[in-house]
Amino acid sequence: MDSKEGVIIFTDIPGGTPFNQSILLSQEDAQIKVVTGTNLPAIMDGLFNRELEADDFVNKVLRSGKEGLATYAEKRSNTIKEEGI
Repeated sequence: MDSKEGVIIFTDIPGGTPFNQSILLSQEDAQIKVVTGTNLPAIMDGLFNRELEADDFVNKVLRSGKEGLATYAEKRSNTIKEEGI
């Protein structure tokens, strides 16, 4: 992050070793935040929004990660509606 408010650690699987170690670090330092269950949309959005304040950054990344999940049929129907076909 560019705001120098702390460190955001992204981990893949809650309960895995990287997550567990990150949680231990975050308990020692309040400026360390842990985001787990991370997917590619969340990482990409984080890369392009590093200037946000820490809490806004985390909220944006979480929103992107959730919105990045969809089924093929769901994506297909949205595309058809958007294109007016």
